[in-house]
Amino acid sequence: IGCVSSTNNCDDDNECTIDSCDSESGCHHEEYICDDYNECTQDTCEEEGCVYSKIECIDDDLCTESYCDPDEGCVSYPKSCDDYNECTDDSCDSESGCQSVTTTCEDDLACTDDLCDSQVGCYTVTVSCDPKDACETACCTEPTGCETKPVVCDDNNECTEDTCDPETGCVYTHIDIDDGNE
Repeated sequence: IGCVSSTNNCDDDNECTIDSCDSESGCHHEEYICDDYNECTQDTCEEEGCVYSKIECIDDDLCTESYCDPDEGCVSYPKSCDDYNECTDDSCDSESGCQSVTTTCEDDLACTDDLCDSQVGCYTVTVSCDPKDACETACCTEPTGCETKPVVCDDNNECTEDTCDPETGCVYTHIDIDDGNE
């Protein structure tokens, strides 16, 4: 009859191996490396073959934004906490996230009102000191603030009586002197 040879079947029914046969050493089962060259997938070999599972880029830091770059993998960058309000100081805490605290606009001067505008930020306005009537003057001085003083109604004329009317201010009334001569 002659020589009869048969082919050895080296298939191990495992999708994760490359099966081959060597005439001297027999069957070989080399591990198949599943790699899609995408850093945003976890590459594994299952019964059905290669499986490429998407990676979630979560770093548990509320002050960063994370995404996956196919060439680099997970990338994080600082989160912007700017609320675009110039009257707040914005910051970030990795556990509680963005925080905005009202800015203190205090110049410690008694003669200014300290205000804040969301577009401009802190600014001051000079305090207006108003007297209660026409017989007072008012001004602002540091560090006490508004002060009032009585108006001095003295025209340096001994022939007038100098008084102050709360409505009109200083009044100079001519004094009639009767010396008994007619």
